[in-house]
Amino acid sequence: MNHYRAGIEHQTSADAVTLFAVFSRFEFALKRGGFLKGVVSKAAHPDWEKFSRALGTVFFAAMRKAPQADIFFSDQPKSLTVIAANEVAFTKPATVVNLQMLFEAVRLVRNNLFHGEKVYVGPRDQALIAASLFVLDSAMNACSTTAGCEAVPYAFVFAELKGGG
Repeated sequence: MNHYRAGIEHQTSADAVTLFAVFSRFEFALKRGGFLKGVVSKAAHPDWEKFSRALGTVFFAAMRKAPQADIFFSDQPKSLTVIAANEVAFTKPATVVNLQMLFEAVRLVRNNLFHGEKVYVGPRDQALIAASLFVLDSAMNACSTTAGCEAVPYAFVFAELKGGG
């Protein structure tokens, strides 16, 4: 019955699963930690733009200088783009020049791994995963000393959904 899933655990890496789990919980923590956007009675979304502004240009400069994040500035992930009806191709996105774009690149890594055409996780994917986790870990650590972000680490660990889902 579930034969379509046979062997799927061998097509990814433990690091990719970690990125998926951390990224998902990170978005949850943003929504519960004061970085929520949406309309009443509609879907809730994390406000990455507001979060980027809160962390600011100093944090972006630190990421720009960090060797662990260099791949986002030298050889960023490509985007799966519709190029014609029922046809897609990987295209190179704009150069990362601010924190919002850096977080978009991290989201792109997650999307490519879990929604894209990745048949297996190769060395470049592993480098992008490591860089993504570095950026997310650094952002979470920065929250403890950034005004307005203090609730995010708490929400990551302790917040529960109200009303169940």
